Formats: sequence, C-alpha cells, structure tokens
Amino acid sequence: MLDVIQHPLFKFNFLGYGLLSFYAMILVIHGTNRRESLSKPISEFVVKHLKEKYTGQVELLDLAEIPIESFDSGSMYHPDLISATIIQIKKQLINPAQKMIFISPEYNGSIPGILKLFIDACSITESRLAFYHKKAFLIGVASGRSGNIRGMDHLTGILMYMNMIIFPNRLPVSRIENLLAEKVTLSDVDTQNVIAKLLNEFIEF
Repeated sequence: MLDVIQHPLFKFNFLGYGLLSFYAMILVIHGTNRRESLSKPISEFVVKHLKEKYTGQVELLDLAEIPIESFDSGSMYHPDLISATIIQIKKQLINPAQKMIFISPEYNGSIPGILKLFIDACSITESRLAFYHKKAFLIGVASGRSGNIRGMDHLTGILMYMNMIIFPNRLPVSRIENLLAEKVTLSDVDTQNVIAKLLNEFIEF
C-alpha cells in the first residue's frame, strides 16, 4: 500500500514500513559575483546534469545577479531592514531547498567574500529554516593545483557551524583554464565524468 503526503517543500512517499523517498529542491549556488567567472561553466554543467538525472526541482542562484546594495551594512544586519531581494531569495530558493551545491572559485586562498557575506545575510533571520540539517556538496575551482581545497575547508567549517550536513566527497577542480572550450563550456570529458558521478551520489545522499 502506498500513502502519499503532499508538502509545500517536497513530496513524501512512504513505502512499506516507513521507507522514505523524497524529491526536494536542489539549489546550485554559483559562489562569486565576478562576471564571466571561469567557474560559471562548472555551475552550468552541474545544473544541466541534475536536470537530466534528478526528478525534483533544480534551481541556479548566481551571486553575480544579486545587486551589491542588497548587502548594505546599514540594513543587512537589522531584521526589519533586510533587502527585499534577500528576503525574496530566501523565500523562493534558500528556505525551500533541502540540498545545496556550492561552487566556489579560489580567491586569495579561500572562498570569495561575497559568498560568506551572502551566507551571513541569509542567517540574520530564520537561520534554522535556511540551513539547519540541510545537505551540502562543495565544489572548489582554481587556476592552480589545489582546486581551492583550503577554501572548501573554510566553507565546510562555516556550513557545519550552520548545522548543515556536508557530503564527504568534496570536489577540487584544478587548472580550470585547461578544462574549458572558449572559456564558456566545460569540455574536459574526465572532469565531466567525475562531476556527474559525484552528483549522482549526492542525489542519493
């Protein structure tokens, strides 16, 4: 016998003795506000693969599309003055998402400041609804050899502080310039296969 319970965030299917299968929103966060970032093709490949393989909702949030004034220090830290843009993003993307994928290029040995600022902005109110017990997959991108491993370490600490559950197979993508065609498309087949394999695992995580 199959009982289906509808929920505004995701669909529950209880099978047999309570086995739970659900199709929640996966939110892909392109973690830089730099236009024409070389990490953007990675984000786009991730979204494309998920939409082909995942039956639930998949959304892309590009931090470059958020007006910088949304992070004004005079309003960001006051619950009654938070930018309408941040409120809308939280309501439509952050709060409903049950899984998040963070694509973070390496900036000065860590994550971009805008990504940390965005996480801070989303935690001023309803931080539990935004982050607690949700699952996160981290992908680091760099021109050098490390694939932003240090940045992913920093981001792991931040997200664990927010009580997120980190997918253990974090992915460093190194020497990004050599993996792209015309700087706009991920063309390296080996990298495509590795990302696809880990995404399939994250869907089941």
